[in-house]
Amino acid sequence: MSRACLLCLVLVGCPDRDRSPPSPRRSPAGVDLGPRLGLCPDPPGLRITEVRGECVFQISDPRLAPRLVRVIPPAGYARTDRRFPVLYAHDGQVAIGEGLRVRSAVESLVRRGAIRPHIIVAVDASAARSRELKPLPRSPSLTDYGNLLVMQIKPLVDRHFRTLPGRASTAVIGYSLGGLANVYLMMRFPTVFGRVACMSPSLWWRGGRAVRDFARHRGQLPARLWIDAGAEERGFLRHTRGLRRLALRRGMVLGRDLGYLEQPGAAHGFGAGGARMHLALGFVLAER
Repeated sequence: MSRACLLCLVLVGCPDRDRSPPSPRRSPAGVDLGPRLGLCPDPPGLRITEVRGECVFQISDPRLAPRLVRVIPPAGYARTDRRFPVLYAHDGQVAIGEGLRVRSAVESLVRRGAIRPHIIVAVDASAARSRELKPLPRSPSLTDYGNLLVMQIKPLVDRHFRTLPGRASTAVIGYSLGGLANVYLMMRFPTVFGRVACMSPSLWWRGGRAVRDFARHRGQLPARLWIDAGAEERGFLRHTRGLRRLALRRGMVLGRDLGYLEQPGAAHGFGAGGARMHLALGFVLAER
């Protein structure tokens, strides 16, 4: 493991799988951790805490602030040897809960049979979010965050969880600056992320620089790309339409490998993104 990757114990150690039935647990601070479900691995040199069905660890890098990573295996994970596709989500603090509602959207789509069960990997933002999700020339920047995500977090997840690690089974979703970041991540790592969602992407940054950069991109495009914005996001629509137009020129087809939505009445905010999360994930994660 790279020295740049420092993994720290969060709360308490990994659960004891041999205890049955599940029992409530509390951290030394008295926080209810929920029952032991046997979801988390216990690999040498890496300790992961199971907290209410999430496997949580902390990661840090010399160029970036420490942050939590939450790995959420699908229902029934501990009772099967199957491998699962993976969805990576930026802004982990709001991606999982009542903000962007990634977890509830995935679970609802799985119950409806619209998508396969997925492992969700939510990467928390730091106080330097506004720098880490932009392609700036100096650290911290998207270059550093992309390296952390692709060269440290993803290999750890693939090594210690039963993932389908290939491009076709690896998705990434981001909102606002996270959507901007995904435009660059899909260009920089085309063999890693085969499914990309850019929700209300901050393409206005530097006068639409990301759209201009995408116009020059000649590399592989995602197998599925989703772009959206709220109809009330006046400063966003010109740029999201421009990104859609360029994707169409590259040969993508609306409804087949390109999804696009201008949500009527929607303004900018994590809650607005969460309200249409099921539409974004229903397209990006669908098999057909």
